[in-house]
Amino acid sequence: MIRVLIVDDSPTIRAHLRRVIESDADFTVEAEAADGDTAVAQSARLRPDVVTMDLLMPHDGVSAIRQIMSENPTPIVIVSSLADELADPNVFEGMAAGALAVVRRPPASADPDFGERREELLETLRSVAGLALVRRNPSDRSGRRKAWSHPANMELVGVGASTGGPAAVRELLSSLPVDFRPSILLVQHITAGFVTSLTQWLQRGSSLPVELARDGIKLPWHGVLVGPDDAHLTIAHGRVRLEPGPARNGHRPSVDCLFESMAAWRPRSSAGILMTGMGEDGAAGLGRLREKGGRTMVQDAETSVVFGMPGSALRLGAASLALPPRGLAKSLVAMSVGSSGSEQ
Repeated sequence: MIRVLIVDDSPTIRAHLRRVIESDADFTVEAEAADGDTAVAQSARLRPDVVTMDLLMPHDGVSAIRQIMSENPTPIVIVSSLADELADPNVFEGMAAGALAVVRRPPASADPDFGERREELLETLRSVAGLALVRRNPSDRSGRRKAWSHPANMELVGVGASTGGPAAVRELLSSLPVDFRPSILLVQHITAGFVTSLTQWLQRGSSLPVELARDGIKLPWHGVLVGPDDAHLTIAHGRVRLEPGPARNGHRPSVDCLFESMAAWRPRSSAGILMTGMGEDGAAGLGRLREKGGRTMVQDAETSVVFGMPGSALRLGAASLALPPRGLAKSLVAMSVGSSGSEQ
């Protein structure tokens, strides 16, 4: 049985969420909280398997998330009115504070979208419930360094992330200089509808341009291109391609598709990075890129919220270098000296 703590300042919304959650026999609502302070206290006392968190309420949700993750790390899913405003990047402040996911609140049961939204909420809660989380203070260490056996001349960086990814990716991007020249393609697993707000939020934390990828963009492109919903982000013949093929590892876009396309293009001028996330998406593709001569790295276990994807890559031998986000950025800068002319 998955034990849930519902946090929302509206009694009506709390009652609605309780009905939705308890309509599935796998769940029970352990308690409710109407403000951030109560949420922190209830989380410490009850140790629920997962928390649904509103953002706009007394003693706000972002502060509550930050305190819960600092004192009693617990899987948190943002389910709030902001989640219905898909262009609002504020939800990612909650994810930066430690929330694992954001979903759209299910509408009334008579709404034609109710069934889809209900399943979206329940599957998200089920996927993160009970994850063992450890909140660690940010570190400036760069980790192990490695001298690559072939020249820099890097043109393209591919980045893949899932659970916990937005904050980690933002830290990586914020650590890159404005004159970092290699193009960056990003695949971030996230609930459909939120990629635009993710892109805007990442832009606010980066000195590089961050935009949604569009089919046909020619490289080099200075900045970061983010894979949109429901299409695989790939590279072919020096151009960005958005492919409508079937989902891979349950995802579209899939990190494996990105890395495999890089391996088929100019692998020795490419670098792949696999960051925090559940599952194995990206591990096989990163291995293919390394096999073809690309430079491959993963986020380390100490800073990953979930070490599933990067851990799978290490077990497959797809990467030998594991670093925190800032260390990954430093390595990218060192690799790209020959192509960007920038140093740090």
